[in-house]
Amino acid sequence: MALIEVFTNDPPGNKCNQLVENVERFVEDNQEHACKFYKVGSKIAKEIGNNNAPSVLVNRKLLLNGVASYEGIQKLIEDSKPEDIGLILTRSPGNSEYQVVEEILASPLGSSDSYKLFLLNDGVWVARKDSPIHERISRDKQSVSFFCIDKHLTEAGINKEELDEDVETIDLNGFVDHVMTCDKTVSL
Repeated sequence: MALIEVFTNDPPGNKCNQLVENVERFVEDNQEHACKFYKVGSKIAKEIGNNNAPSVLVNRKLLLNGVASYEGIQKLIEDSKPEDIGLILTRSPGNSEYQVVEEILASPLGSSDSYKLFLLNDGVWVARKDSPIHERISRDKQSVSFFCIDKHLTEAGINKEELDEDVETIDLNGFVDHVMTCDKTVSL
């Protein structure tokens, strides 16, 4: 399913009306997709930094200014499929890498992507129940999975009972398997 967001002027002109018509027809034919309409200058338009109309944004990833045809909308959906992104964290909380992680997860583009946070070496400290970074990431993002290397937990002296309930422990083979399923992987 794709989220199609359409931005129009108020009042809408001919081009805005044509885009709305094309999107409505596309969504009617492809009911698995959702559609929302906004005016330029709306809160959402300001949040994503879009002040152009007519324009269409798909999955908060691809923005097209102008009138998209029926086929153009299909192409935007194909090009904006959500990705599974792996982030490998090897340092303890408090390092600048965590600010980068928060910025990646908070960015408006790619909001439909899912993330796998692999906590290795000192990164395992993020998995603890009292970790503010884990708490903040879990609260702000629904599509984040946490994985800890069991050997690294043992080396850090962290018991499984100390881990937050949404953290999965894996061995090194499991880590490799999960990383291989990610569309993109970033090591911080």
